Amino acid sequence: MSELKKITAIILTYKTPKDIILGCIKSLSREIRIIVVENSKNFEHQKLIKKKFPKIKIFCTGKNLGYGMGNNFGLSKTKTDYALILNPDVVCEKNFFKNLPKVIREIKNFDIIGCQYLKDKVFVPAGFFNPKKNDEFKKEFLNNKIEKLAKVEWVTGCSMLLNLKKLDKKIYI
Repeated sequence: MSELKKITAIILTYKTPKDIILGCIKSLSREIRIIVVENSKNFEHQKLIKKKFPKIKIFCTGKNLGYGMGNNFGLSKTKTDYALILNPDVVCEKNFFKNLPKVIREIKNFDIIGCQYLKDKVFVPAGFFNPKKNDEFKKEFLNNKIEKLAKVEWVTGCSMLLNLKKLDKKIYI
């Protein structure tokens, strides 16, 4: 089975404009599963999205649970080995899903992999809690001196791949 079939993308929305959510969904591989979690009582774009993308699962939480609990809600609905957490304004680069299976095969023992925003040249998607170590990492990252995945202490939540085989399900249920 392709690694892509083992991935569910979870897109957490809160009254997100349809153009933004459609841009995100259109950038995703058709091989992965997709869950949209609307962090309210009603997802106003549900009919449109189900018409264009019938395989997408859509859930409303009933109220705004916040970012963490909203994603945990989506994770509790996920049955694949990996979850790709995405903010609805994330548009995945063309080669993202071509490269992702290779990363999964090569780095089998990961917990979380953070992803980079390509549009923002000063955004660092990961780092360290120690300010000195973080400043060094940021400098290397921004100067393109980090050539492979780096082990870090934190990643941003806007775009990250979770290895659900490694994480305790009690965390997100």
